[in-house]
Amino acid sequence: MKKFLSLLVLSFLTLAALPAMADKPKKLYPPPNLGDEKYYLCRQDSDCVTANLPCGRVVVVNQVTHEAVQGWYDHIGPRYQCLGTVPPQKAENISCINNLCKADITQVSTELPDTPVNRDPSYCEAPEDCAVVVGPCKKKLVVNRVFQKSLQEKYDNLRKMHMEGCFWPDNRSVKEITCKENTCGAELEIPNQNYWNKPLGKRTPDK
Repeated sequence: MKKFLSLLVLSFLTLAALPAMADKPKKLYPPPNLGDEKYYLCRQDSDCVTANLPCGRVVVVNQVTHEAVQGWYDHIGPRYQCLGTVPPQKAENISCINNLCKADITQVSTELPDTPVNRDPSYCEAPEDCAVVVGPCKKKLVVNRVFQKSLQEKYDNLRKMHMEGCFWPDNRSVKEITCKENTCGAELEIPNQNYWNKPLGKRTPDK
């Protein structure tokens, strides 16, 4: 009996250890000090490579330190909130000069074609061109579908990082999306009297 119990316990311990063995933790790198010259030491041009930093920024480092630099920024990258105000960068003419990695860091052009949609994110020609984006305090923003994904991701990321102190969240639902005078809009559900009697934050129109 004791032998059976020992085998049973051993089996449970083995099964419990399997997920830990299967899910090998990712290697964690310390934050790099990019002011240290060791990250840029080189002998030839091929020693230098580009590391991608958050928000579209880049830096050119040597092959020896590249894994640690890129690994660190890949780890913390999701925590950055990039609002698209700074154009992304690219490294050109990468070379090893005086035993240090050098490059021309330039901004990537983000200019969009001059079209009615790019001039006005709410431009439309039919209701099908429009989509709803849930903004701060659940406010319903209606924009052209071209911009729906990027704007929604922007507001979702802001909500993850900051708790919204909304005293008056807009919990109304969209009844109909409209396109009037080439501008996206929406008709929201009209709440009944019970809506105003509910506590703030729990006001949901009754159907």
